[in-house]
Amino acid sequence: MRGPRQWISYGNLILESLLLDFIKAPILIKTQGIGFFLFYFGTFLRVASLFKYR
Repeated sequence: MRGPRQWISYGNLILESLLLDFIKAPILIKTQGIGFFLFYFGTFLRVASLFKYR
């Protein structure tokens, strides 16, 4: 069983990756439109994998 501390650390990891993606995504959109889809799809996969392995 996982305690609340582990859930908080998971939440922080998700927030950090989301923030990084939101910072990097506009730069990628300017260079290539496909980067937009790749980034948000990658973020979705990361969050989904966290829920998958809980």
